[in-house]
Amino acid sequence: MSTVRPPPGFQTGFDQEVACGDSSRAIEEICDENIQLFMRREQYLQRETELKTTAEDLEKQVAETKRRCAELSSRIDLMRRQKHVLGVD
Repeated sequence: MSTVRPPPGFQTGFDQEVACGDSSRAIEEICDENIQLFMRREQYLQRETELKTTAEDLEKQVAETKRRCAELSSRIDLMRRQKHVLGVD
Protein backbone atom coordinates (compact mmCIF):
# COMPACT_ATOMS: atom_id res chain seq x y z
CA MET A 1 0.00 0.00 0.00
CA SER A 2 1.46 3.37 -1.02
CA THR A 3 1.18 6.67 0.83
CA VAL A 4 0.41 10.09 -0.55
CA ARG A 5 1.38 13.36 1.07
CA PRO A 6 -0.21 16.67 0.18
CA PRO A 7 1.97 18.81 -2.10
CA PRO A 8 3.99 21.62 -0.50
CA GLY A 9 1.77 24.59 0.28
CA PHE A 10 -1.36 22.44 0.43
CA GLN A 11 -1.90 21.65 4.07
CA THR A 12 -4.82 19.39 4.86
CA GLY A 13 -4.83 19.97 8.58
CA PHE A 14 -3.83 16.36 9.18
CA ASP A 15 -0.35 15.34 10.22
CA GLN A 16 -0.87 11.79 9.00
CA GLU A 17 -0.03 10.37 5.63
CA VAL A 18 -2.95 9.17 3.56
CA ALA A 19 -2.83 5.43 3.05
CA CYS A 20 -4.26 4.19 -0.21
CA GLY A 21 -4.29 1.10 -2.34
CA ASP A 22 -5.44 1.06 -5.92
CA SER A 23 -6.70 4.64 -5.76
CA SER A 24 -3.24 6.21 -5.36
CA ARG A 25 -3.17 7.20 -9.03
CA ALA A 26 -6.56 8.88 -8.76
CA ILE A 27 -5.44 10.83 -5.70
CA GLU A 28 -2.26 11.88 -7.48
CA GLU A 29 -4.29 13.07 -10.46
CA ILE A 30 -6.62 15.02 -8.19
CA CYS A 31 -3.63 16.61 -6.46
CA ASP A 32 -2.15 17.58 -9.83
CA GLU A 33 -5.47 19.01 -10.96
CA ASN A 34 -5.81 20.94 -7.70
CA ILE A 35 -2.34 22.41 -8.17
CA GLN A 36 -3.20 23.42 -11.73
CA LEU A 37 -6.48 24.98 -10.60
CA PHE A 38 -4.71 26.84 -7.80
CA MET A 39 -2.13 28.18 -10.25
CA ARG A 40 -4.88 29.28 -12.68
CA ARG A 41 -6.67 30.99 -9.82
CA GLU A 42 -3.50 32.84 -8.89
CA GLN A 43 -3.04 33.91 -12.52
CA TYR A 44 -6.63 35.16 -12.66
CA LEU A 45 -6.20 37.10 -9.42
CA GLN A 46 -2.99 38.66 -10.72
CA ARG A 47 -4.66 39.55 -14.02
CA GLU A 48 -7.65 41.04 -12.15
CA THR A 49 -5.27 43.20 -10.11
CA GLU A 50 -3.48 44.32 -13.28
CA LEU A 51 -6.78 45.18 -14.96
CA LYS A 52 -7.97 47.16 -11.94
CA THR A 53 -4.71 49.10 -11.92
CA THR A 54 -5.03 49.78 -15.65
CA ALA A 55 -8.63 50.94 -15.21
CA GLU A 56 -7.63 53.28 -12.37
CA ASP A 57 -4.76 54.70 -14.45
CA LEU A 58 -7.09 55.27 -17.40
CA GLU A 59 -9.64 56.98 -15.15
CA LYS A 60 -6.90 59.30 -13.89
CA GLN A 61 -5.85 60.05 -17.47
CA VAL A 62 -9.45 60.84 -18.43
CA ALA A 63 -9.81 63.17 -15.43
CA GLU A 64 -6.53 64.92 -16.31
CA THR A 65 -7.59 65.28 -19.95
CA LYS A 66 -10.94 66.76 -18.88
CA ARG A 67 -9.14 69.19 -16.59
CA ARG A 68 -6.80 70.27 -19.37
CA CYS A 69 -9.69 70.62 -21.80
CA ALA A 70 -11.59 72.83 -19.35
CA GLU A 71 -8.47 74.94 -18.79
CA LEU A 72 -7.92 75.39 -22.52
CA SER A 73 -11.58 76.24 -23.02
CA SER A 74 -11.33 78.90 -20.32
CA ARG A 75 -8.21 80.37 -21.95
CA ILE A 76 -9.89 80.46 -25.35
CA ASP A 77 -12.96 82.19 -23.87
CA LEU A 78 -10.72 84.72 -22.14
CA MET A 79 -8.84 85.42 -25.36
CA ARG A 80 -12.12 85.89 -27.25
CA ARG A 81 -13.40 88.32 -24.61
CA GLN A 82 -10.14 90.24 -24.70
CA LYS A 83 -10.31 90.46 -28.49
CA HIS A 84 -13.93 91.64 -28.28
CA VAL A 85 -13.09 94.29 -25.66
CA LEU A 86 -10.13 95.53 -27.70
CA GLY A 87 -12.24 95.51 -30.86
CA VAL A 88 -9.85 93.26 -32.73
CA ASP A 89 -11.60 90.93 -35.17
